[in-house]
Amino acid sequence: MPNQPSIPVTIRPMGEKDLEQVSAVEKDAFPDLFPSTAFAKELKHGSSVFLVAELDESKREASRFLPNRWAPYKTKDCGNPNNNVYRNKYTGWVSGQRFIIGILGLWNMANEGHIVTLAVRRYYRRLGVGETILYHCLKVCLEKSLLNVTLEVRSSNKEAQFLYRKYGFNPVGVRKGYYTDNGEDAMIMTTANTDSCEYLQILRNHRNNTGQYSPK
Repeated sequence: MPNQPSIPVTIRPMGEKDLEQVSAVEKDAFPDLFPSTAFAKELKHGSSVFLVAELDESKREASRFLPNRWAPYKTKDCGNPNNNVYRNKYTGWVSGQRFIIGILGLWNMANEGHIVTLAVRRYYRRLGVGETILYHCLKVCLEKSLLNVTLEVRSSNKEAQFLYRKYGFNPVGVRKGYYTDNGEDAMIMTTANTDSCEYLQILRNHRNNTGQYSPK
């Protein structure tokens, strides 16, 4: 079973109301990314699936993870309930909104899934958010009968590679100089056939992941 997320989140499809926050999440996670993702355009693509992981405020412990209370975000203005700035970085969030912590983008390419981004706010990493959103993405792939799922990951990012291997991704190649910020290679990783008995068992092994999925 996966490590249980230590932060309560709900996974749901991205909507227009999320554009400000998801752009801020990507900038926070990948400050050197260029060009940035055109999220508004992705919403219009029938072949794109973008998911967000938002703080599940129905859970008692959720309030302490809001930006104006979560310790790594504290600033001299942390007492302001509308504060949307932490360490001089814009969160895109304002009080009263659901707080988005992570995003995942998936393209349907000829009945195969391609994960184009998986981003978690820097100060919310190692809390199970990335694993939760990946798990629900793979369940969506299964429901859409995508034959396998592929992604690129930095050759130096061993932690991410470990997570992907846990969910049945295996290295199949390298893209030389793939990352434009420093010319680093990307490892190409892909799953086996997602409707195989072996892959279904991988997902069953992780079915106790506590993050919830909402279709809305």
